[in-house]
Amino acid sequence: MNEENDKSLKGLAGSGEEGGGPLFAIFRPAPAPAPVPAPPPVPAPPPVPFKVPAPPEKPPSGPSQDREIIDYLKARMTEMESKLRESQEKGLAFAYELKGREEARKESRREMEEFLAAVKRQQAESETERSRGLELEKARARIEALEFKIMELSVPRAEAPPPHAPAGGIEKLQAGLKAELSADFELHGAKLADKFKKETLEPLAARLDAESARDLEELVKLRISLKKEISEGFELLGGKLTEKILAEAVGPLAGRLEAENAAREKDLCDMRLLSDSIAGKVSRLENAFSEKLSDMETLYAGFSSQMAAAVQAAEKNNEELRVLSVTSFKGIEKVEAAMADEFGKMVSSGEEFRSGLRDVSAGMEASRKETLGIVEDLKRALAAGGAQAADSAAGRLVSNSAPYELGFITACFDNLEKAFCAAYETLARTSADARKSAGSPGADAAFIAHRQTAFLDSATRDLGLALEVFRGVKQEALKPIKKVLGA
Repeated sequence: MNEENDKSLKGLAGSGEEGGGPLFAIFRPAPAPAPVPAPPPVPAPPPVPFKVPAPPEKPPSGPSQDREIIDYLKARMTEMESKLRESQEKGLAFAYELKGREEARKESRREMEEFLAAVKRQQAESETERSRGLELEKARARIEALEFKIMELSVPRAEAPPPHAPAGGIEKLQAGLKAELSADFELHGAKLADKFKKETLEPLAARLDAESARDLEELVKLRISLKKEISEGFELLGGKLTEKILAEAVGPLAGRLEAENAAREKDLCDMRLLSDSIAGKVSRLENAFSEKLSDMETLYAGFSSQMAAAVQAAEKNNEELRVLSVTSFKGIEKVEAAMADEFGKMVSSGEEFRSGLRDVSAGMEASRKETLGIVEDLKRALAAGGAQAADSAAGRLVSNSAPYELGFITACFDNLEKAFCAAYETLARTSADARKSAGSPGADAAFIAHRQTAFLDSATRDLGLALEVFRGVKQEALKPIKKVLGA
C-alpha cells in the first residue's frame, strides 16, 4: 500500500512537470525575460540632463509571501492569547467578586441574626420588667384593699336615732299597740336574734377573723419578702453605684494625684539638692570673702602703721602731706566699713533664701498630705454614701425598716459633691499659693515653682472634670431611685 502511495505521488509530480513545472513552481522566482535585440543605430540626440533611473519594481517572491502569512498567523495567535488571558482575568475577577458578595451576604446575615437575638432578648427583658411591675401593682392593690377592709372593721357603727314621743289619743293608742307589739317582737325577736346570731353572725365573725388573720399573715409575708428583695436590689445598686463612682471619678483622680505626688516628691528632692548646692556655694563664698576680708584687714593694719609713720613725718616737714594722709586714711576706713556691710547683707540674704526654700518644701509637703487626705476622705465618703443610699431606699419602701427617704439619699450625694468641691477649692488655693511663691529669689527655685503651679493647675482641671463626671453619675443614679420611690 505504501508503494502505491509513492507511485501516485510520483505520478502527480510527473504530471506537474509535464504540464508546465512542478507543483510548487508558483512559489519560485520567475525566470528573467529574454534579452531584447538592439535597435539600429540612431544619430545621437542633443545632450539632456542626466537623470538617475528608478530601479524597476521587483515582483514579490515566494518566501516573502510565506513570511507575511506566518507573521499574520503569529499576530492572530498573539491576539487570541491576549484575549484568552483577558477572559481568564475577567473570570478570576468575577469569581473573586462572587466570593466577596457571598461573604458580605453571610456577614450581613450573621449581623441580622445577632440583631434579632438582641431584639428578642430585649423584648424578653421588657416582658419580665412589665410582669414584675404588674405583680407589684397587684400586690399594692391587694395591700390597699386589706388596709381598707381593716379600717372598715375597726370603725364603730353609728347608733340609731331615738324615736319621737307620740302625742294625743291616737298617739297613745299607737303607743300602746307599739308597746304590745314591741313586747311580742322583743320576745320573738330575742329568740330570732339568738338563732340568727348562732346560725349566721357567729360563723361569719369566725370567718372574718380567720380571713383577717390570714390576710395579716400574707401581708406580713409580703412585706418581709418585699423588704428582702428591695434590700438586696438596693445593696447591689449601691455597690454598683459606689464602684462606678469610684472607678469614674476617684480612680483617675487618685492616679493623677499619685503621679502628682511622685512629681512633687521629685521636686522636693530637687529643691533639697538645690538648697544644699546653694548653701554650699554661699558658704564657700562666705569663706572666700572672709579670707579676702582678713587679708584686707592685715593689709590695712600694715598700711595704717605706714600711714601713721607718714603722718608723723609729715607733721615735721609739710602740712599738706599730713592732710592728704589723713584724708586717705579716712577713705580706706569707709571702704572697709562698706565691704563689711555688704558682707553682712550677703549673709542675711543667703539665710533668707534658705529659709524660703525650707518654707516652700514644707508647704509642698503639707499640700501633698492634704491632697492624699482628701482622696481617702472621698473614698470613705463614697463607700458610706452608697451604703446609706441603699439602706435609705429600702427603708422608704418597707415600713418596718429605718426611716430613710429620698431626701436623705440626695443629701448623701450632695455631701459627696461638697467633698469634691472642697477638694477642688483646696487644689485651687494650693495652686494660687504656688503661683505666689514663684517670685522667690533664685532662677532655679522660680522655675520649680512655676512647674509646680502648672502641675497643680492640671490637677485642678482634672478634679473639675471628675466633679462633672460625678454630677452626671449622681443624676443617673437618682433616676432609678426616684422611679422606685415614686418621687
